Amino acid sequence: MVSATKDEKKVFDLAAPMEVVSSGEIEKNTPTNPAQVLQRLPGVSMSTSGLWNVNPTIRGLTQGRTWF
Repeated sequence: MVSATKDEKKVFDLAAPMEVVSSGEIEKNTPTNPAQVLQRLPGVSMSTSGLWNVNPTIRGLTQGRTWF
């Protein structure tokens, strides 16, 4: 699952495997769009079709099977 929240949670309290991207990491890498943040995570890849269309693949699941 890929989601964003302002609420701080401990990774150990979550029921599913999670990757956390801190605001410090985002500032350090200076991405220009959310896809650049997500593609740095293990199991996530992004492909483009056209100028603005980004298609995620998350742990082998393509766009039709994700809520991206």
